Amino acid sequence: LDNNGAELLNTNKTECLEEYIKSKNNENNIIVVSTLQIDAMNIFLAKITNFDSEGFKNTKVVDAKQLEDINASSIDNVIIPSFISKPAMRRFRNYKYGQNHIYFGIKEEKLLHDKFMNKDKVIFESNFNNSAEFVSFKKEDTSNESSIEISVTDLFRDIFASSSIRNINQIDSSHLTKSKMLGLDDDCILLIPENGKELVLDSRGIYLEKASMLNVNDEVLINSEFSGEDLIKNILKENDEEYDQYLSLDKRAKSWKKILKNYEIENNYTPKDIQIELKKIGVTRELSTIRHWLNSPYTVAPQKRDETIRKIFALSGNDNEDLINECLASIDSIRKLTNAARLKLIDLLNKEDISKSNIRMKINNFTINFERKTIYAISDIEIPSKYLYKIHDLDSFMLEFNNAS
Repeated sequence: LDNNGAELLNTNKTECLEEYIKSKNNENNIIVVSTLQIDAMNIFLAKITNFDSEGFKNTKVVDAKQLEDINASSIDNVIIPSFISKPAMRRFRNYKYGQNHIYFGIKEEKLLHDKFMNKDKVIFESNFNNSAEFVSFKKEDTSNESSIEISVTDLFRDIFASSSIRNINQIDSSHLTKSKMLGLDDDCILLIPENGKELVLDSRGIYLEKASMLNVNDEVLINSEFSGEDLIKNILKENDEEYDQYLSLDKRAKSWKKILKNYEIENNYTPKDIQIELKKIGVTRELSTIRHWLNSPYTVAPQKRDETIRKIFALSGNDNEDLINECLASIDSIRKLTNAARLKLIDLLNKEDISKSNIRMKINNFTINFERKTIYAISDIEIPSKYLYKIHDLDSFMLEFNNAS
């Protein structure tokens, strides 16, 4: 506020709103605001008409929910003075609530609105004939871009909350991985497991950062051809003995997952059934975590692994202490091997010219292209693991799942 207070005041839309309402006095108008703003907007209308109810008899103030009950054919102008909520703004873009939808926004907001309209048209082509035709934006102001930085971010993130993305849960609910969706430049997205890591680039150089610690505006190095596990395996292949050891350790380390998967198959259980059975023996996890254990090839060990793995072995009637200890020891060993391989990869990358937009390097039989990308949005999502660690075009990705659902 100290830095942008004056600019925020300059973007006050009341004068423009008053002028527009007075110019449309003989038309049927609906002003849509948040529920908490209804009383304030009614007072505003009363003031600009000197408390003469006849002065705005054709103008009604509602919230987004009340708007659903109004006959669109009777409304000339649906007026949206400001951002309400992401779901509401999406509905305004995709459904017709009156002859005209009128936004009040600055130039930057208009550009973003137009961009999302084009995206929505691609995604909802089948029902877009019923969408609203937005005739104009009021008050275009190019001098106050910094004052709407938060709004720009929210509007961009609106795409990630869309129904077509969320409907992915209907595709194959038993094979979903809890993940982070990263919105990148050039309208691309990257999906990584929630407990995964990504290569980050800043003034300190290149290093690995947990998915949960990534932030908007972070720069990341992305290779969409190979998963992180593929890269690690390829580095380990430089030493045949180490690689053979890795494969053996990997099998023993993930034996708890095989036991759990066999238990699911033998009993014809769903992930929800597994969740219930595990809860009975003191292992309480979210359903998405259970799905991750059952289906993600990237999971090596659960949290509280000693206690959890022992209980999973016991669930199947397997209390062989030697096998349990072998599993736990293998997890420790494989993590040491993979951590060493990751450090080697990072060391190799830091020897490259990191000022370039792309880094091309050869590791064993892999030629790897790392792209430098900026994160513009981050969203939580559950998704089939086959889509992880790949760069996707946002429009194509959303269209695919809209059609699939």
